[in-house]
Amino acid sequence: MIPRDFPVSEAFPLICPVGPHQLTKTGSLITAIELGGSDPDAQTDQDAVTLSMLSRVIYGALPNNCSVSEYYIHGGSEEIRLRDREDPLSHKVSKAREAALNKRGLARSRLIHVIQMHDPNDWNGYLSTTLIKNLPMFFLSRESRQTVLSRLRRPNALILRERELEARAEALSRAADDAAAKWSLAMSARRLRRDEFWPLLRFFATFNPLFLDPAYKAPAPVDDCDVALASGDIVPVKLNHEDALRLNGAETRYCRIASIHKTPKNPIGLWSKGPDPIIGRPGNFILQNHYTPLSAIQQTFSFKAARTRVDRTRVDLFSLFVGDDFLDTKDERLAIRQKIEQLEQAEALDDTWATQFAQLVLFDESPLKLKQSVINFNNSLEAKGFSLVWEGVGLPMAFQSLQPGGEAKSIRQATVSSSRAAALSLVNRANNGCRLVEDLNG
Repeated sequence: MIPRDFPVSEAFPLICPVGPHQLTKTGSLITAIELGGSDPDAQTDQDAVTLSMLSRVIYGALPNNCSVSEYYIHGGSEEIRLRDREDPLSHKVSKAREAALNKRGLARSRLIHVIQMHDPNDWNGYLSTTLIKNLPMFFLSRESRQTVLSRLRRPNALILRERELEARAEALSRAADDAAAKWSLAMSARRLRRDEFWPLLRFFATFNPLFLDPAYKAPAPVDDCDVALASGDIVPVKLNHEDALRLNGAETRYCRIASIHKTPKNPIGLWSKGPDPIIGRPGNFILQNHYTPLSAIQQTFSFKAARTRVDRTRVDLFSLFVGDDFLDTKDERLAIRQKIEQLEQAEALDDTWATQFAQLVLFDESPLKLKQSVINFNNSLEAKGFSLVWEGVGLPMAFQSLQPGGEAKSIRQATVSSSRAAALSLVNRANNGCRLVEDLNG
């Protein structure tokens, strides 16, 4: 996962709880809301459009320094137990039904949206940059010693200021509660408490379905959360010549990750449409969709950089080296002009922009079952118009970007309009049914 002379905790961005939230190593605060989701079986095309617009409005109203990671989690077998019956025939029928349900491998699913409020002043990054530049020469250079000591001795030299952190935690609570209240107009929604969020963080680090059970209770540590997340080493392995991660622990699991770098032209409802919806497929998997809105300045620089890349395609490096003049062909000039016009049209849209990435994570205790899941999902998604990249060298970074608060590790981020990012939102979930039925002995 990471070099062997580093601890596995380096894979995780968390530090400690701050109220109901979690503090990350970049100074961000994260919190989670759980959605009941819209059942895809009864959803119409207009319902999908409405939910996409709702997502656009809800997350467009978040503070400017917020980003959103959405997770659809499916996995873990639910064991069905029906109570014994006095009548022999009724008892036989109940046990036959129990065996049939357990044979199907009924699973649980959860829909989680994680809201992250970034450090607006980047105090953590500013101090870290100073230390990285000067610590290696601390004992050799007087100038480096003076720089580090002056930074640490200042009254405002703390990595995170307590007052600012408390104020930001309150702001994040208000934003998350507001988002949950708006979602509750369309489905059940609530903000998770600290001890409810912690098992989910453990799940993302271990893929142990035990942590998906809402009945599972475990208090979050008061500090060093990154140390407490994993159950063992996380190492890259080869499974039948294919790249995977092995998550060691009491129960070893394997995972493969595919980045979704191209989706159909109209992505509204793509996770739940059709006779074989993606979220309704069997197996152990996670769908993640992350987007970070760009500020006005970031948008300007993004489009400027894109125009610069287009202009550079006109340069013939060989002609520059040999000193010859070079001229674009008519077709090349037309293609470049069309690209520039497309950029100008995109920049003129009455919409905001965001960086976005999506990925599919498959996991299992059995390498053979994992291999079959990869084949099934790959065929199904490509048939729906998706284009997938199964991570190899980038697998460790993909795993780190899966972790709530770890989106900066992704190497697959793209710039999209906020409307398209909202159209890709994970807002559907198959109905889990009643987990406990008193009349049937739970």
